[in-house]
Amino acid sequence: MTAASLALQQAVYGALVASAPLGAVITGVFDMPPQDQALPYVSIGDDVVVDYSTKDVAASEHRISVHIWSRKAGRQEAKQLMALVQAALATPFAVAGFKLISLRFLQAINLVDPDGLTHHGIIEFRVRIFAT
Repeated sequence: MTAASLALQQAVYGALVASAPLGAVITGVFDMPPQDQALPYVSIGDDVVVDYSTKDVAASEHRISVHIWSRKAGRQEAKQLMALVQAALATPFAVAGFKLISLRFLQAINLVDPDGLTHHGIIEFRVRIFAT
């Protein structure tokens, strides 16, 4: 399952970086952003992987999160960024060594961090893939 998780993370990263509308308004896409990264940006968050295999097919189900970070006043920019992330991942993309069965939006959460300035959006997806 680790290989599937890594391949999916790389594919999600590639899809986010390939999105021209998203790339036009953020400073980058990161697994681990640099400490002083300028806002707004997107980071790939935690994931959970469970076996989704049948007796004939090796498959896995992944719960992935993508985070957006913004300091614009109000929630508008954060919500726009979350919509751009959703659109970027709605476009079919390849997962090296695997076939994408489905990618489904689960939920979006829009928070204000404890500093009172930073908007933090969390978008969660369920992804099912099987080994090719």
